[in-house]
Amino acid sequence: MTLNYKLILKQYGLTNDEYKQLYNSLVKDSLVKIPFNLVSMNYIINRLKYLSKSTKKNFKNCPRKFQFSRILRPKIESNELTYFDVYGGNLHLGCNKVWNVVKKNINKIINYNNENKIRDYFYSKCMEFVPEHEKTLDIYINLFWKYSEYEAYRITEIVDEVGKEKCKKYIIPAYREVEIENHEVYEGGKLDVVYLLTDDTHAIVDYKFGKAKYYDPMWNTNVDPELIDTSKFNYDKSEIDFELGSYFNLISDIKNVYKMKDVGNGRKELEELEYINFAKGLILYLRDWKNTFHYIPLNDSMIANVNRIKSDIIQTINRGSFPLRMSSNCFEYCNFIDICVKDKIWINKLNIDPNVKNKLNYIFFED
Repeated sequence: MTLNYKLILKQYGLTNDEYKQLYNSLVKDSLVKIPFNLVSMNYIINRLKYLSKSTKKNFKNCPRKFQFSRILRPKIESNELTYFDVYGGNLHLGCNKVWNVVKKNINKIINYNNENKIRDYFYSKCMEFVPEHEKTLDIYINLFWKYSEYEAYRITEIVDEVGKEKCKKYIIPAYREVEIENHEVYEGGKLDVVYLLTDDTHAIVDYKFGKAKYYDPMWNTNVDPELIDTSKFNYDKSEIDFELGSYFNLISDIKNVYKMKDVGNGRKELEELEYINFAKGLILYLRDWKNTFHYIPLNDSMIANVNRIKSDIIQTINRGSFPLRMSSNCFEYCNFIDICVKDKIWINKLNIDPNVKNKLNYIFFED
């Protein structure tokens, strides 16, 4: 019997044979032992219910890490949040919450019609969300400044194009930090921002706070020529297709698409998403927003790219084998390295002793 994703998502009412097959395909592992029982299996199946962009990207980079993070969930020695986990989350929060303030003063901002004044206003309001003891951190100072520059440019461009009387609906985001579930294609995720553009179509925007990656010149003809000359383009068409395709696939079939609505007291309910004409997308690297602020038309080939990743996930589950993709980032960024390094692949390929960390701890830290 071959698994399909709908079988995995049945969650309840599976036969004993189906549960056993899921166990053999998902859980059976030489490094992480999980007993076969209905409770643990249902927890695992629930974690696979809706595939998000980050989950698919996780698999794309390393199927083994996907298995650890989404399925096995082993206990690890240290699960400390990285520098960017903490501050990146706070930056997202600031870029979202600042609009609660901006909306109340939108007429004043429109009347500024001056990039420097709008930038300074946004920056001062963004920094109000930073805890007092963190206001001197470069990451907040630099990236909220970049974000404020970007918004000032975007707003003045809109005012110049459509005039002060008609610009408000194009300036204020249609949606911010909206959680989406697509019950038709089993996709889930969060949209940073949705804009209504001046051609009355909508665009999905994903903020990035890390090192800038650049669109190939075929996608952004306005990019700084110096970047082309220095060969800094490392964001190829397939990566654009995957990033934007993940969001497009999430909302392309408007039937059975829901957004999470806050109903108070920490509770959320699903509410059907109204029809939105999504036509473009933007992956915006704020560190160099001037060369990454460019809307890309959404198309079906992007969805096809995402579906290939989903197909790979299903095939990998059917094989019951999640291959390890080693890279130089493993030791720096992977929380599961202490378990993963015990895999025979590491020992055979790199001659790594899985007990080396324990030996070092004994030498340096034992009395």
